Amino acid sequence: MSRISFENYAKRAQELSQHTEIAGRYLVQMEAERRILLDVLKKLVVQPGDSVLDIGCGTGNLSIPLSFLCQQITGIDHKDVLQSFHSRCEGLNNLILTAGNFLDVEIDERFDKIIAYSVLHYLTDIKEVLNFIDKALDLLKPGGRILFGDIPNTFKKQRFLDTEYGKRFLEEWNRKKEKSTSPEGELNEDHQTPVFDDDAIIRLMGHIRLKGFHAYVLPQLPELPFGHIREDLLVIHPEKKSDTPLAK
Repeated sequence: MSRISFENYAKRAQELSQHTEIAGRYLVQMEAERRILLDVLKKLVVQPGDSVLDIGCGTGNLSIPLSFLCQQITGIDHKDVLQSFHSRCEGLNNLILTAGNFLDVEIDERFDKIIAYSVLHYLTDIKEVLNFIDKALDLLKPGGRILFGDIPNTFKKQRFLDTEYGKRFLEEWNRKKEKSTSPEGELNEDHQTPVFDDDAIIRLMGHIRLKGFHAYVLPQLPELPFGHIREDLLVIHPEKKSDTPLAK
């Protein structure tokens, strides 16, 4: 997160009791939120021997269930947010929590899998997004994967809302939203944040590929909290090159 969103998020999290809202979602999305884990597992291909890094882990909605499926998981977030996380993870000895902003924290370890879910759009601008991505790339082991998940795409949103189903969905969504609250908008109300559209996401993918990584834009299931208007960026670190030349 940008440093402003980072502090705003921690302050807002202390005012909320529901972990769904702390994660920046509406209470009416609680059931849809439960589907995120399966989608992440499918895209990251988490294995029992993996070391995992969860950037912006919040209160553990993903980190805690992932901890049962990997060897070790490290979560990074604001110290005030991690207080709520600690109360939920007693007895989990393969879970490491690191307080601080990912942009500022020094990390020496390398990871098999990295996830930054619903994080990029809280940064300040595309330049900061690229710095964030580059730092994550440096922490990935050969053969590993990163999921920059839940990226809002303004063009994708407009394409959806231009459909008849999208128009009906928006009407129903507005009725549901009136009965629920979310901290998401308040995190960004006092500073600039990046705008993601098709061009911006393709730029990110190209940037990652120029760094020597595979990168793919993946759709979200419509059953996810913002599945109609967001998408994911999957990064795969190529395996180490063999010293043996390919057979002709």
